[in-house]
Parts: sequence; structure tokens; C-alpha cells
Amino acid sequence: MVSEARRVKLEEAEQVLKSYRFARGSVRREIEEFFSRLPEPYKSFAQYRYQDEQIYTMEMIAEKLGYAPRTLYVFRVKILKWWIQYSSSAEDVQERCIVQDELT
Repeated sequence: MVSEARRVKLEEAEQVLKSYRFARGSVRREIEEFFSRLPEPYKSFAQYRYQDEQIYTMEMIAEKLGYAPRTLYVFRVKILKWWIQYSSSAEDVQERCIVQDELT
């Protein structure tokens, strides 16, 4: 079960990533850098969920990517956790990389 504080952090992270379409300057660059570091299929999911101008439902994204909608909710939580880690990590860009081992 997800604690209340953790749920709030995930919701805040979701709002930041959803605001990507309207972000400018350094905020937009930081989010773009984060998206560029995501491995597939998370990168494709993030493109449909957060980057495209058109708003897609989870069901629409699932159909486009060939996954069950339930699987995409797992993708979403992983991406949000990675964003929280990425955005709160040390200033060194190398420390902000998503390590492939974290996917397992």
C-alpha cells in the first residue's frame, strides 16, 4: 500500500510532467533531458502521456503501444518515481542518469 505522503509526491510529479506542454526555459529543458534518458518502452509511453499535443487516455496509449492498460499504470508509476529521483538528485548530471539495472 502506498503511503499518503508517497501518493502526494507521485501526484505532484505527475502534474509537473503533464505541464511539459506549457513549460518554458530551464524547466522544459530539464523535463526534455529526463525524457531523453528513459529507456524504451517508457520513452514511448512518456511521449504519448506527457509530450504530445493531443491528450491520450491510458487505453488509447495501450492500444498504440500494444500493451494492456493495466501495464501502463505500472509504467506511469515507474516514470514518476524516476522523475522524483531525477529532479531531486545532486547537481552532477552523471548522477541524474537512469541506470538500466533499475528497470528490474
